[in-house]
Amino acid sequence: MDLPAGISNKLHELKGQYDHYIEVKKIHNSYCVFQSITKYDRKKKKSKKVTHYLGTIHESGEFVPAVHRSKFENVENGSGNETAEEGTVKIKDNAEERELDNKILTALSMNARIEMPNLGKLVGVSEGTARNRVEKLKKKYGISSTAFIDRSKLGYFTFISLIKFKDSVPNLGGLKEALENEPRILLAMFTKGDYDLMLLFIAEDNNAVSDFTWHLRKDTVLAKYNMKFYTSSFFKQYGNIPIRQKTFELLSDKAWHRTKENPRPLPGELTQREVNVLKELAYDGFAKFIDIDRKYGYEPGAAYHTYTKLRERNVIRRMTITIRNLPIKYCSVLLMEDSNGVEMLETRANLLKEIIDETEHEINKYALVGEVELPKGFIFIMPIFDENELMHTQEELQIKIKGREIKSLIATNIFVGTLCYERYDNTDILCSQYQILANEYKEVPWIEPKNYFDKFAFKKTEKFDLIKPPKPVKHIIN
Repeated sequence: MDLPAGISNKLHELKGQYDHYIEVKKIHNSYCVFQSITKYDRKKKKSKKVTHYLGTIHESGEFVPAVHRSKFENVENGSGNETAEEGTVKIKDNAEERELDNKILTALSMNARIEMPNLGKLVGVSEGTARNRVEKLKKKYGISSTAFIDRSKLGYFTFISLIKFKDSVPNLGGLKEALENEPRILLAMFTKGDYDLMLLFIAEDNNAVSDFTWHLRKDTVLAKYNMKFYTSSFFKQYGNIPIRQKTFELLSDKAWHRTKENPRPLPGELTQREVNVLKELAYDGFAKFIDIDRKYGYEPGAAYHTYTKLRERNVIRRMTITIRNLPIKYCSVLLMEDSNGVEMLETRANLLKEIIDETEHEINKYALVGEVELPKGFIFIMPIFDENELMHTQEELQIKIKGREIKSLIATNIFVGTLCYERYDNTDILCSQYQILANEYKEVPWIEPKNYFDKFAFKKTEKFDLIKPPKPVKHIIN
């Protein structure tokens, strides 16, 4: 069909905006635009074409998007009156599209390896629609995936160091090179405020903490500088810190190897295969198990079998995502120091609600929340999208949360490790804040947990497997 120039040019432009085939049909003197998707009908055992009506192009080249009569309208075969195959969905407007995308981002945050049929059921669309939306979201947000690994199952706990330099601050290049080579360090950032540098790292016990912090201050570039160095346990309450690839050197050194004295791994001990699978899934949670098998020369299916065992033992708590392409201006570190025990208890529910507070953004309000011993209180890491967001948040916290002094740092440069920006389901059975609010305070309704995990779904009666680390309180002044 020969098309007028204006319509032909607009059609060419539209083809660059959609992943699937776009075509124009002339219906009652109108040039109607349709998107065609080929689906496989398992019952009839053959492929068929499903067509969605997108809108109309005027001869001037103006494109008028379709206006649908209901929330989800399906159009097939170009007439606009027929009902399309059940399950194929056309989103009505931007608000509904955002709602669907947020549901998908939540599902991927809870289980990045979720099967598409299960995802479609969870969010109320067909398998094909779910698959297409996931691919678009991956491109739009630069989504990557990583394994959420419970470090306590590996014999490690998390600690935090806050450092204030007295005279001058190390240059980024030298400090980055030194700290990147330390396998214990998960996260390092320069900050602006009461402290200049914040480190999150892992250690087995207090002795390991003492040895490591002394090594940092004596054997690295930090030895050249006068500083105040505060170290405390960091009991993670919310969020995730991805394990760096360098950290797996520690795990490999401790991996079980068969000997006459140790014919079987001890409880909690990892095999080298388990370390390798964890390493690959921490780097790329979307990795194919067959590719892991090939990389390490395993029998087909070995990597998947290892993964299932790690999941069953809760070494891998879940497979999550990191949403990278976001208009985040910077991250703020909120320091909440306990000051009045009675007031703290009176507003404890407000603190729990703040942690899981919903926002208009694609990710959770806080990327990480942890309880610390020095100073006694909490640390919140919050991505900031708007210049006034931090000020408003601090003002609200001062009103809602009593018995705690609140200060803030600005993260000027995260130069080792990454934060995990995800959309965690705050009503999930493993979200301790929501469960306490529902069961103890009766301030939120109890919600039936969604089955994000297929056969790894958690039961309602499962207790939270939270292990508190040792509580060193160290105040080191150099």
